[in-house]
Amino acid sequence: MSTDHHETIQSGQAALAQGEYLAAYEYALAGIEHFPDDDQLKHLAVLALARMGATRQASKLYQEYQLAEINEVDPLALGARLKKDMALMQSQQDQAPYFEDAARAYERIFVDFGRNDYYPAINAASLYMLANEPDLARELAAETVALCEQQEANYWSLASLAEARLLLGEIDACKQALQQACAGEYADIASKAATRKQFKMLGAPDQVLAELTLPGIIHFAGHIIGAPGAQSRYPAEQESEVADQINAFLEQHNVMIGYGSLAAGADIQFAEALLERGGEVNIVLPFDRDDFIEASVLSAGGDWLDRFEQVMQRASKVTYSATGTYEGNSVLFHNCSLYAMGLACLRRSHLGAPVKQVVVWDGEQTNMAAGTAGDRATWQRLGHESHVIAVQSNRSKQAAPTAPAPTVTNSDLTAVVFGDVAGFSKLSDREIPIFVEYVMGTLARAIDKALGGDKSHLRSVNTWGDGIFMVFDDADVAAACANHMLVALQNCDLTDKGIEEQPQLRLGANYGPVFQFTDPITGRLNFFGHQVNTAARIEPIAPQGEVYLTESFAAQLALHPAQRFAADYVGEMQLAKNFGKSRMYLLKPQST
Repeated sequence: MSTDHHETIQSGQAALAQGEYLAAYEYALAGIEHFPDDDQLKHLAVLALARMGATRQASKLYQEYQLAEINEVDPLALGARLKKDMALMQSQQDQAPYFEDAARAYERIFVDFGRNDYYPAINAASLYMLANEPDLARELAAETVALCEQQEANYWSLASLAEARLLLGEIDACKQALQQACAGEYADIASKAATRKQFKMLGAPDQVLAELTLPGIIHFAGHIIGAPGAQSRYPAEQESEVADQINAFLEQHNVMIGYGSLAAGADIQFAEALLERGGEVNIVLPFDRDDFIEASVLSAGGDWLDRFEQVMQRASKVTYSATGTYEGNSVLFHNCSLYAMGLACLRRSHLGAPVKQVVVWDGEQTNMAAGTAGDRATWQRLGHESHVIAVQSNRSKQAAPTAPAPTVTNSDLTAVVFGDVAGFSKLSDREIPIFVEYVMGTLARAIDKALGGDKSHLRSVNTWGDGIFMVFDDADVAAACANHMLVALQNCDLTDKGIEEQPQLRLGANYGPVFQFTDPITGRLNFFGHQVNTAARIEPIAPQGEVYLTESFAAQLALHPAQRFAADYVGEMQLAKNFGKSRMYLLKPQST
């Protein structure tokens, strides 16, 4: 990233405007490293986190950066916004006093700065309405209308005018203001997403929300195209027709954001079409770049390698779902697809935009998790909408599969959790039996409660001292166990047992491909691999009483139909023992 101050701020603000909140946050943090006293970069970092829904981390940084000490509207309003976000984290029946607290914070800003700024006025008005104070809400909404009508029209003045009209029950005037706002040059994705989220919270009717359409998000996938003249599930002569159908789909569904891999054929065509529309492409590769080219690009011949390289250069983000080489491990392809699907769903949660899957497929069902049929089946099984662009295979029934048979068969996708209890090493021999009975016993009961008596998802569990190692076949179940363990230990009071310091658990979790073998020493099934090592290096950097997640784990939670948990982004962090850097998320139970 650039070390130029102006360029860093511009890049961060541009990412924020496009709803690339994670990128905006990373631009801000990179800038703060070079300009540690820059309040604009600090404001950008906190705002990006807030828009991502990472309320706890945003609030922590807001305090750390001392933004409340800056007597200006924007940093003070950001503090009020975080109060509103805290209100939204409460259960619905408990929200009103929190909304009122946030409303009063906005109203103080409005009054203290001369009652001439519509931004704190409209936020105070809406929050008073949510706090069941309609008279105060309408009074401030009326002031907002007067202020906005005096302003030079821009997106936010028009959107605030529309919001005020909504609070006053003037639906036609609300729609008219929104139409003007969305027709302006500053009606970017993030601004419209924030406005739509606010209007939905206020109970706006569908006819109003229809004025705030957001660009669609897709997970794309499809067959590798055959070389000219070759037998293939996606014959080369159908390329032009598929390209036309891809363009028509993107246009029909207003798709501007895509997530997928980059094999020759369908993947590259989706990426090219999105870039041609001025859209955003996010690529996930399953393993080493050169091995991927060998496995998934070169077989198509022609100019597909050049097209691959061009998309890679223009992609907004390239992520590797696993490190290392291919080695014939087909699980890596399935892991890559799940990662891309999860990232698309994470983006949906940030923007509130619709997400779909679209695949180029010949209709042939397989029993493999990897591949186009498997991707579509996985997406549908998780309750999401999938669309097919059909191709006609020209393979004979005796033709060999286009993908090589897997040579690695003892690899599987799992959620790996490591944990330990802070302070264990300081316990005396007298305290160790108490620890085992009450602390480890409490954690055991928490795991049983989370599993509901069904241990089928728990593939393996082991302990040593205070250390805990668990392997699950489902990220949501792993998250539930981790959360139950944290809560149980927080409520475990050992003062009457002779241990004065409250035990605190810290956990690290990762999702990805691992190897399973019968351990030659213990004779029991055990799990090995880079993803296990990564989880082990996360736990030491996790805060006490929290669960740190990798992005791959966070993506699986976003993809999971249960939606019991979310993940707050906390930044790219150095793992223990110089194991490299990884994007870290904080586990967050969804509010009920």
